[in-house]
Amino acid sequence: MVGKNHKSAVLVVTDRKTRFNKLRKLDGKHAKRITVETAKALKGLPVKTMSNDRGQEFSDHLGYEKKTKIKVYFCDPYSSYQRGTNENRIGILRQYLPKKTDLTSLTNQQLEKIEFEINSRPMKCLDWRTPMEFMMEKSCTGKL
Repeated sequence: MVGKNHKSAVLVVTDRKTRFNKLRKLDGKHAKRITVETAKALKGLPVKTMSNDRGQEFSDHLGYEKKTKIKVYFCDPYSSYQRGTNENRIGILRQYLPKKTDLTSLTNQQLEKIEFEINSRPMKCLDWRTPMEFMMEKSCTGKL
């Protein structure tokens, strides 16, 4: 999610099954920085694969795979419907950070509060459990 004047962005990582979100502040969309921030966001979570869109910011996917041992896949070009869950979560994030918001002064601590609120919302598709409950169950039991 890109902020005003494309000077900063928020990395939004969403687990497709649990709808659990991790958010990280980005100053620009540089591939090496995306790799570092994605690895930080997913540290300790039971992740086997991830899917990215085809943006240039994900061009260091081989470095990411090597660093994390997580296989990276890519959506087809111009196929945002293949990233529906992530696009939905970005829509929810826009309730907190509307379009044209200047994200340069945003901190990871502020994003953690937003992340907690989003992950604490019960969802019908999760049988009215929260993404946090669902992810913690997955993490503790080793189920996928």
